Amino acid sequence: MFWWGMKNFIIFSANTVYRETIAAMAVDFGLNCLASESVNAKMQISIKEITPEIVIIDIFSRGATDDFVAMVREIFLTARFVFIVSEDNPLLSYFVQKYNVHDLLFVEDDTERTRSNLEKIIKSKSNGSTSCNMGNLTLRECEVLKLIAAGKTSREIAEELFISKNTVDTHRNKMLQKLNLSNSASLVTYACKSGLL
Repeated sequence: MFWWGMKNFIIFSANTVYRETIAAMAVDFGLNCLASESVNAKMQISIKEITPEIVIIDIFSRGATDDFVAMVREIFLTARFVFIVSEDNPLLSYFVQKYNVHDLLFVEDDTERTRSNLEKIIKSKSNGSTSCNMGNLTLRECEVLKLIAAGKTSREIAEELFISKNTVDTHRNKMLQKLNLSNSASLVTYACKSGLL
């Protein structure tokens, strides 16, 4: 068992097997499971007087609506949120930007990768990283990638970084080539899985 100080967590997922697997992994890493609920447990969570440090929500489950996520965030204002998502979710940027959640677990990952990603999330102290540890990407490319993942257009990124739109597009194309990826959505997925966000 790993021990980084006891933290409490709660997990919401309509998939019982996945929910209990993630919960068991978190307990293995020294977390205390306060609740493991289906995403439809609205009445139950609204009356619970618990204070989790980490809240895991399975966005991949059909019951995890915007209203549900907003309600859970309102109840647990100080908690750090982790979303369970699909790699090819076209709304990945939307979730990252709207809810400012950068800690993600992917349903496509095998058990070992999920365990490794969960361990990184638990060990890290905050949502997102300020440094770039992306191997062959430059610091500027990492800055552009963070803004792409936040859902910004090339024009918005250019204005924020005081560079031209063409330069942003050049950075985007170079990153796609360097990482052997096909589109911006795959860049966002790569950034999330690599811990850049």
